[in-house]
Amino acid sequence: MNATRVSRVLVVFVLSLLTAACGAFGGANLPTHHDWGGESPATPEAGRLVLSGDCVSLVNDQLHETWLVVWPPGTSRNGVDIVGPGGNELARVGDEVTLEGGEYDSTEVASQLTAPIPTACLTNLYWLVANVTVDNGPTASP
Repeated sequence: MNATRVSRVLVVFVLSLLTAACGAFGGANLPTHHDWGGESPATPEAGRLVLSGDCVSLVNDQLHETWLVVWPPGTSRNGVDIVGPGGNELARVGDEVTLEGGEYDSTEVASQLTAPIPTACLTNLYWLVANVTVDNGPTASP
């Protein structure tokens, strides 16, 4: 193998590792919904943000329910931090939060999504977020 070919193979290998690391530690599997233009169902739901595999879910222990959280457009994940489109931290995995928005089931959610939900994250209950309030923290609008 010549030096140029070895260099190309090495670059492809390094890029593959970086892509895998971004999926493991970055914003992988953070589904988003279409902009509601300031409108939302405005129903609050309280619970704890958890990672289910690589998907962020809201768990309400009192109701024994878990929803996959679908965030406003432009929201991303940086490790455990959920970051709004303006760069402000909205919440962290592990936070107790109240999410304004609305509950959707698997038949209703598809029309609200900006992209299909990754297969690993599919469930029957989805919570589409309008605003986030972290317990003992301020309300954050994305």
